[in-house]
Amino acid sequence: MSRRHAHGKELGQQLCVSIAEAVTQAREVFQVRMDVTETLDRFWCVQDQLHRLVNLAAERPGDAFPVQEQAYPSLVPDIVELISFARKGHFTHIAALHQSCEAINQLLLQLAMLKPPNPPYDTAIA
Repeated sequence: MSRRHAHGKELGQQLCVSIAEAVTQAREVFQVRMDVTETLDRFWCVQDQLHRLVNLAAERPGDAFPVQEQAYPSLVPDIVELISFARKGHFTHIAALHQSCEAINQLLLQLAMLKPPNPPYDTAIA
């Protein structure tokens, strides 16, 4: 495995960990009352980290998809659940949060469109 390839897989791993942590922190807004700023910061963190994963997937799908699919298979469903809860809750009146959820949804669509139908990459994670 080349040094660049190893770095790309490591970056994919780091991004998936960051997204999973950001989703966990964003979920807390449904359990603990937080001010709008804290709520937005948590959703923007998910949005930012997901954007980075989409960029990696666009540039190097072999470094993004195997890690996400094998090590973090629930990542996308967890994000979908997060934005679904936000839309159903009392958060819909916060325009910036609504926009963030829309942006996250668009990023998920981009990620799905970037995913090759039959992965041409090696599915073994080293």
